[in-house]
Amino acid sequence: MTIDEYKHILSEIDPYSKHIYLHIKGEPTLHPQLKEIIDITHLYDKKIHLVTNGTLLNKLNFDLIDHPALSQLTLSLHSLQELNEIQRKETLKSIENIIMRSIDKHFSLFLRIWNENNEDILNWLRKILVIDFEYQANKHRLKIGNNLTLDFDREFAWPSLDLPFVGESGSCYGGIKMMGIFVDGQVTPCCLDNDGHLSLGNVYETSFKDLINQSRYLDFVSALASNRLIEPLCQHCTYHLKHKKRL
Repeated sequence: MTIDEYKHILSEIDPYSKHIYLHIKGEPTLHPQLKEIIDITHLYDKKIHLVTNGTLLNKLNFDLIDHPALSQLTLSLHSLQELNEIQRKETLKSIENIIMRSIDKHFSLFLRIWNENNEDILNWLRKILVIDFEYQANKHRLKIGNNLTLDFDREFAWPSLDLPFVGESGSCYGGIKMMGIFVDGQVTPCCLDNDGHLSLGNVYETSFKDLINQSRYLDFVSALASNRLIEPLCQHCTYHLKHKKRL
């Protein structure tokens, strides 16, 4: 996505949201103009939520955690399992620096960890934070600092039509509290729709206002409000199940 394309998207969604999440899969710190993107977001008086595996944080050409647009930073610590020993040590050192510098900062720091096979990461966190905490199987989040939270979850399966049929009943925040826009301009009511099955159209060709006033979008959110899943992708998605009690 170019800077001009990002500006266009911000102008289209300006009346509808104050928060920008830079992810639908992919690694945002790979973007060569990430600083410019976050700077522009700040000019539009919006807040950035960034999800990253943390491997490139020490290679950014700007100080991310001091940027006024940053509202939430989520580090996916389970990604460390895929690194070799040298990469792992380097990334852990970088993440430790982020954690230590983030104390009492203006943004929230979430450390995301899969529930299983991560005791070594938890022990590392206990050591650098000098805090003795225990993983609780029935607790999704554990706040361990003023703006520091451990975010536990099971390994996530992205929705796919190839997955087993789940059902036609359910609800979530798709299209209501969250939406997704791809680099090619496609707009989807679901930030987990990484293949664009629910595409409402293209924001480079049609205004965002018109896209969310068409029947497909209105029928989609109306059905969710009635606990109905009318899109095949939703009927093969398990995400709404884990959040059932929260909705």
